[in-house]
Amino acid sequence: MRRSLVLSLFACLVATAATSAAAPAASGICPGAKPAAIPCCPPPATTTPRVECCLPVTCCAAIPCLAQRLTIAATPDPSTEGRLVTISGRLFSSPAAGVNIALWQELPGQHVFRQIAQTTTDSAGNYEFVRGKGSVQVNRSWYVTASTGGVPRSLTWIQQVRAVLKLRSSPASAAHGQAFTLNGLVTPSHAGEEVALQEQVGASWKTIGSGRLGRGSTFSLRHSFNSKGVVVLRVVLAGDARNVRSASVPMKLHVR
Repeated sequence: MRRSLVLSLFACLVATAATSAAAPAASGICPGAKPAAIPCCPPPATTTPRVECCLPVTCCAAIPCLAQRLTIAATPDPSTEGRLVTISGRLFSSPAAGVNIALWQELPGQHVFRQIAQTTTDSAGNYEFVRGKGSVQVNRSWYVTASTGGVPRSLTWIQQVRAVLKLRSSPASAAHGQAFTLNGLVTPSHAGEEVALQEQVGASWKTIGSGRLGRGSTFSLRHSFNSKGVVVLRVVLAGDARNVRSASVPMKLHVR
């Protein structure tokens, strides 16, 4: 039993080494997930790039892995509302240079992808789209297509976006037993939704209050502490279809 396992592993390593030497490396993205560190089976054709496998299988498994000829990735992910996001990847085809690449997008609540940008590959088949500041405010899905015949579209990249919770007025100190007010703003707008006031307790966070966002996506939270000392607070917005769970920058409050 042990002998057959050793021989099988040896054969697998030999096949993988031969394939890697004959073909360029690439990264594959599984739908709805981040790149997985799952080894891919050596592809049957040495001209096909060896990529990360989207199937829960190990090397030399009976189920073949499908090599991805058009890759996609976005950074950063998750991103923050309003920040620049770069979508990039590589086309493995012949020729690979000067091929038109189209970027398609689907927003929350939509049921169809729409083309939003186009570019061309460089001499190595690489492409890049830069979505400027303010253009990526909510969660979305992306994929790319190539004008080269026979190359399927890429897998779908699900981009997560954090909302920004800004404290517009926050006291540096408060008297114990007396209520203080914490005011702020959430962007993009989540008017009508609830935010939670949390206090740091050790390595975790404890919810000590909550409030609903007003028409302008603003919040005003009141709370009091019965003991003196320094407390660390933050405001949290639960995730939804538009933004993932988001939190403000923690702030210190001196209770005197």
